[in-house]
Amino acid sequence: MPAIVWAGVLVMAYINLVNGLVRTFQPVIALQAGLSLTQIGILASCRSWASSSVRLGSGPIFSRVGARHLTSPLVLVAAASVFLIPTFSASFVLQIPLFLMMGMSRGLLRVTGSADAFDGAPDDDRQHGLVAALLHSGLDVGRVGGPVVGGVVAQFVGLAAMFRVVPLALVALYFPLALAARRAGARRLTAEDAERAPFD
Repeated sequence: MPAIVWAGVLVMAYINLVNGLVRTFQPVIALQAGLSLTQIGILASCRSWASSSVRLGSGPIFSRVGARHLTSPLVLVAAASVFLIPTFSASFVLQIPLFLMMGMSRGLLRVTGSADAFDGAPDDDRQHGLVAALLHSGLDVGRVGGPVVGGVVAQFVGLAAMFRVVPLALVALYFPLALAARRAGARRLTAEDAERAPFD
């Protein structure tokens, strides 16, 4: 499979891993910082609302900007919103935009990561079926692995540091794949141009 497909699978794993990590451990750090249970619930609702609403209204966005141009910036937004949780853990008000960004990036990444993977796959029904299976596997791996990965990392580096180490590690995994996919795409376009040149 092309690198862009594996980058899409990693994005799917990434969004569910981060979601599981935040759902499991953000309430712990928030309670330690003095937030109320009501405030923690509101923050979780902000994340879910942003994810659902932006996905429903994503049509106008993708009609103007290609999915491929959005995936990498959205990965950085998702990572930054998790990275900053310990910094603002004691402030309910300042965490609201973080959770809105987290939800927004998650909702859009589910679309852009899938679109990138299907665009980069061979134009064949069986290959598209395999890509769909890989993407869903990435979502499942992230859903199951998020709490476990977060717990193991927090056990070694501490709870606050875990919110920084995990997103940085995922970004470090994603961007080499994205770069390899971009180079492969450029080589493919060059080869296609060379094939068409004799007929121009």
